[in-house]
Amino acid sequence: LRERFSRYGELFRCSLAPSGMVAIVQYTDASHAKRAFSKLAFSRYRHVPLYLEWAPAECFTSEEVQKESQGPKRLGDAAEGAEEGQEDGEEGAVRG
Repeated sequence: LRERFSRYGELFRCSLAPSGMVAIVQYTDASHAKRAFSKLAFSRYRHVPLYLEWAPAECFTSEEVQKESQGPKRLGDAAEGAEEGQEDGEEGAVRG
């Protein structure tokens, strides 16, 4: 999923739940997230449709943001989008 979503812009963070059914992806730029959302919603991935949703703006705590600003950290393979009107780096959720 990381590879598929990164086609639309630079990813700030990707996090895949252990179940492999839910992922959160954050772009560095909201316009890239909007484009990915519009292009990838309901597209097929491994024979199942991607159900995209906008995640809450406070999806990650400030402590997690501080940890990540200290250096890159791979959290998993996944992806995301951002809602119109949201600021750069907003989160979205992917369900497959």
